[in-house]
Order: sequence, then structure tokens, then C-alpha cells
Amino acid sequence: DGSDESEKTCPLLECTEKEFRCGTGKCISIERKCDGWSDCKDGSDEAKATCSPKVCGSNTFTCSNGDCIDIEKKCDGTNDCTDGSDESEECTPVTCDVSEFRCANGECIKLALTCDNSKDCSDGSDESEMTCLSSCSSTEFTCDNGDCIDNKKKCDDVKDCSDGSDELETICPVTSMCGPTEFQCDDGSLCIDSRFKCDLYSDCYDGSDESVITCPPRNCTFFEFRCDDGKCIDKRRKCDRYVDCQDGSDELQANCQTARNCSWYEFRCDNGNCIDNRRKCDKYKDCTDGSDESPSTCSPKTVECSADQFTCSNGECIDGIKKCDSNDDCSDGSDESEITCPSTLEKCTAVQFECDNGQCVGLNKKCDGRKDCSDGSDELETYCMSSGCSADMFHCDDGECIDLQFKCNGEENCMDGSDEANTICPPITCTAGEFTCANGECIDGSLSCDGKGDCSDGSDESEYICSSVTCSENQFTCESGECIDVEDKCNQKEDCSDGS
Repeated sequence: DGSDESEKTCPLLECTEKEFRCGTGKCISIERKCDGWSDCKDGSDEAKATCSPKVCGSNTFTCSNGDCIDIEKKCDGTNDCTDGSDESEECTPVTCDVSEFRCANGECIKLALTCDNSKDCSDGSDESEMTCLSSCSSTEFTCDNGDCIDNKKKCDDVKDCSDGSDELETICPVTSMCGPTEFQCDDGSLCIDSRFKCDLYSDCYDGSDESVITCPPRNCTFFEFRCDDGKCIDKRRKCDRYVDCQDGSDELQANCQTARNCSWYEFRCDNGNCIDNRRKCDKYKDCTDGSDESPSTCSPKTVECSADQFTCSNGECIDGIKKCDSNDDCSDGSDESEITCPSTLEKCTAVQFECDNGQCVGLNKKCDGRKDCSDGSDELETYCMSSGCSADMFHCDDGECIDLQFKCNGEENCMDGSDEANTICPPITCTAGEFTCANGECIDGSLSCDGKGDCSDGSDESEYICSSVTCSENQFTCESGECIDVEDKCNQKEDCSDGS
């Protein structure tokens, strides 16, 4: 019987100043009053008696339903009044400037924003198929608004395009001559600063400021490679599997077959680059083409061990003297298997030391300060007091013998480092104009950091050396790290190999 909502059961609530009392006594937000939606059950918040015409301010527009909106929102192509009265037929069509595009809803946007894959009109009409589909032929000129006119009518002092774009200054040749310090583009459309000519960037619309006729091929420096189109790039970028020449000539097979010879301690990548041999098959791609980790390079089936090496069952190569030394040097342990080592009492080879228990270990492990024999007999005084190395070996201070060629090579091959001691390897003093290699060699100073290993150990091209080059006060530091005379900066010639 509705008694749970009767006035006797439910006395009228007191509404605040920010609320409207419905006819039922319910309180709603004042903002919901006369908003076109019935929030009161009895519809009293939208009744004519309640919603008398509003008085809008001077900078507002009164909608047909009495709402007030900002005057600027009238006739902007968007329905801001809930009844759409701000976009009625009274709105006169918007006229856009010749450099603008008129959206379907009447908005104006910059002409350059049309057909750029970004909807700049609120209705998206600047990206519609009708707007962006051009059908002008090669003998026609495409107006900025998409119209097509005969090419002959372009720049005839008559605006044949409805937007006048066929007579714009940016399209039509200038009648005045270019100044003495300016370059006139072949199509006559622009005069550009002569300094911008042949700077590898097209400033003319027709690209004539960078054409072969305008810019005859210049002589590339020693550190550069000349592309087939005459441009110069850093020589180190040639044959690196990345196209740096615009014509792609730096990666042509004909140009990449004459790569430099790799040193004995280096691995040649398939693209001709050289990397440290120790980086081959280490599970990290050091060659830019990944050839140092390819199956053909690292597959055990393709590895051929040298005569003084032992071939493990998995294809690995280890030093021959490590075979049957009671240490698993092959990752699969095949160098110590029963098949490989039928008897530990078998007579040791000439390059092995026979332990007191019959075990064989490498001769170079005898008296090296570490017990390699399981009984420790390789370090007994009886054997080590009279220890001596052969004529082609170097005797380390700790008794170890190493190949003589490793003495004074810039790397500590003796466990105690005695093969590189100052008393053994007197420091070599290079002249002021020379570069001192890590192994003590001297090369011409200009050959360091030139992209080519001139030191036999390759130290003149190490990242540590080439990233810390400091130029003098009267020199300019190129981004590549090279130093050139400060006078050669901004002389319209690329003296830095990278053109910086």
C-alpha cells in the first residue's frame, strides 16, 4: 500500500542549498535539475514550471533547451548543446584559408596535416579515402586540395587551382636573380645559401644542390671509402653488413672481397672482418654477420685438430700433452677414458712427465708450483732441483717452461709473470712521433686508431686506446676521435673521416 514511503512514515528531508527537492521529497544535486534527464521519479526536476528559461551571460550561447555554453563552441562543428541547437542551419559555412584544409564538419586545419596518417580533424575527414586518394597523372599538377590541373597551367600567373596552390612562391620560380653568395636551384624555385650546397642534405625541392653535376666527387681521405656515387664514408663502415652509402656500394660483393688479411691470432668473419680467435664459438656473436658462432664454424664435425693436439669425442681440440693426465680437459672426459688411456702404467711420451705412481702429466706441469700428479711427485725436490727447459723454451722463475715466442709478448704466460719482468724485457722507448704497441713494438703515430691493426698484437686499434684520444688546443676533436687542425673546421671540406 506504499505505507513505507508515506509522509507519515517518512517526514520530508531537508535539502541543502546545493540540492533540489523533488515533488516526492527526495533531494538530488542541483546540477541535475533541468539537464534534460528526469532524475526525480515524478519528473519534477524537468517540469516546465521548474525549468524556466535561463538567462545566459554575455560570453555564452543559449541553447534551445535553455542550457548555456561558451560562445566559442557555437558553430564549431561539435554538438555542445544537448539538443544540438548550437550547430543549427543558422551556422554559416566556415571559410578556411588557402593554406588550410576544411574538414567535413567545418573545422580548418593546416593543409600539411592532411593524409599524414594522423586524424587532425575531429571527424577524421582529413584522412578519408576521398581526401587522400590522388588520381593526377604525370602530365598534371596536384593542387594542395587534391584537384588536378594541366602542368602547363602551373605558375602562369593565373590561379587555376581553386585554392591557388599552383601559383604559390614555394612552387613557382622566382623572377629575381640569386645573390652572389646564393645558389639557385635548377627548377628556379629557390635561392639557398651557398654553404648549404653539397652538404649531403637536399635543400632544393628538386635536389639539384646535391646532384653529381653540382657536386663533383671529392677526394676521400685515407680513412674513408668512396661510394660509387662519389660520397665518402668512414672506411671502417665498409663491408660491415650495414648499408652506409646511399647507393649501397659499401656492401657490394665486389668491394668486400678484398678485405684485409687477419693476423695469426684472429678469426676471419664471413664478411671479411677480423676478431680475436678466442671469441670464436664462445656463444656470443662478435662478427656482425654472426659467422663466428655459425654451425659451419663451431660444429665439431668441421673442427680439425693440429698434429700436436688431441681430438675429443665431441670434436673439441686440447693440447696433446693433456691427454691421459688424470684431468678431464675434454668437456666430455674422453681424454681420460679407458679407450683413450688403456693403462695408467703405460710409458709416458717424450713431452710428458711420468709420476712416481705411473701417471703421466704434461712436462710443462713439472715443477710449476702445483701438484698435478695425484701423488704430488711432480713437485718433489729430487725432480725440481735439476729441472731445466729445452732450448726453444723459456724457464719461468717458478720452474714452469713456456714456448720461447711467448717471452716479452706483452702478456704474462708464466704463472708468476716472470716472462714479462722488466729485467727480462727492457722497455722499448719509441720516438715522439711513434705509437708504442702493447708488445713493445713502435709504429708511426698516425697509424693508431685508423681502423687497421698495424701492431702485430692489434693494440693500436683497441677500444681503450682509441676512446681516450685527446686533441691539443689548436686541434678539433672529430666525433670519431680523430684530431684535425682547427683551421680545417667548417671549411666546406670533410677532413674528419665521419664528416663531423
